[in-house]
Amino acid sequence: MNQKNNRHSFEEYAYISDLVAFYGNILDIRSREMMKRYYFDNASYEEIARDHHISRQRVHQIISQHRDILREWESTLHFLEFIEQIRQLMLKYRDQSPALVKDLEKLLEKTTRGV
Repeated sequence: MNQKNNRHSFEEYAYISDLVAFYGNILDIRSREMMKRYYFDNASYEEIARDHHISRQRVHQIISQHRDILREWESTLHFLEFIEQIRQLMLKYRDQSPALVKDLEKLLEKTTRGV
């Protein structure tokens, strides 16, 4: 069984996975693929290195670098935070205004595409 590095908590891992899902298409293709393999497919650094014909250390560097970039983008733009606030409001008002909640759901689906 593939084990992830224990330095990161489950919450942190889930948070970075959300960042990859939301901002990933802004990354270059190779980096995006590596981030998705690591965070979505549970691939190890070794597996990713083999797929891309690079060293395990280089994979670690790329993933660490892009993890920092994604955090920086979110700390500047706050899109995930905003989306979570909208989701909380949708839960709060789902009984009072179902039509509005449905419209917001459609808008979020277009915006997030699975985050």
